[in-house]
Amino acid sequence: MGIIDILNSKDEVMKFKINKIKINKFNPDEKNIPAAEKSNYYIGLLYLVLITLAEILTAYTIPQLGIILHSIILVLLLIHYSFIPLRSSAERLKPLLLALCLAPLIRIISLSMPLKDFEFVYWFIIIGIPLFIASFIVIRVLDLKSKDINLNWENPVATLLIALSGIIFGFIEYIILKPVPIISLLNLKEIIIPGLILLLFTGFLEELIFRGIIQKT
Repeated sequence: MGIIDILNSKDEVMKFKINKIKINKFNPDEKNIPAAEKSNYYIGLLYLVLITLAEILTAYTIPQLGIILHSIILVLLLIHYSFIPLRSSAERLKPLLLALCLAPLIRIISLSMPLKDFEFVYWFIIIGIPLFIASFIVIRVLDLKSKDINLNWENPVATLLIALSGIIFGFIEYIILKPVPIISLLNLKEIIIPGLILLLFTGFLEELIFRGIIQKT
């Protein structure tokens, strides 16, 4: 090996080291990705536990305590989302934090709206409109496409079968819960409007939030 070859090999080694330093400087958390993923998992799990606890308080103890805890969780999620820096190992957690804001928001809106002056069937519209707005804001901020939130018709047979299975599960749920009827008379006029309201503002909205946005993130 001549002197020129030795100098060329040293030059290549120096270039490699310089490029390696640049890469590590651009992405300082590259080595910590597995640890960061584990940390993100536990943080997401913690928020889910808190939301579950708030739901238990709302349903089985004092609803006011549940609303307070839901409000605290909502504020924490927004603050946490806002303070995560770009190009950090925790950046992958941001979509989940923003999507989870919808869960406490559902309970806060449903229990704080002045609904007593409206017929029961229209409660779902009053609660559903702000939730639709919040959902579309989250979709826009996270840049989710229709395919990302499962709004597609790629497998129409499977989609139709899943939709029809809702009739069976709905009947089973009716037998278990035995809810008070929403309509007073069983005729076509009384069924169409409440049916469309429930289809859009409960069925579709809940699927959009939970199986679409939150499940995706």
